[in-house]
Amino acid sequence: MQCSFKIIPQFHAYMLLSAWMLSVFNIRVHNENRMGKL
Repeated sequence: MQCSFKIIPQFHAYMLLSAWMLSVFNIRVHNENRMGKL
């Protein structure tokens, strides 16, 4: 119980970080595609 309680916050922070990186990458690709069309 205590061990899983320690692991979950780290896993949650890792998920937030990966989601943030993915959103930044998607925004960058979307901006490049839009500039390419213009």
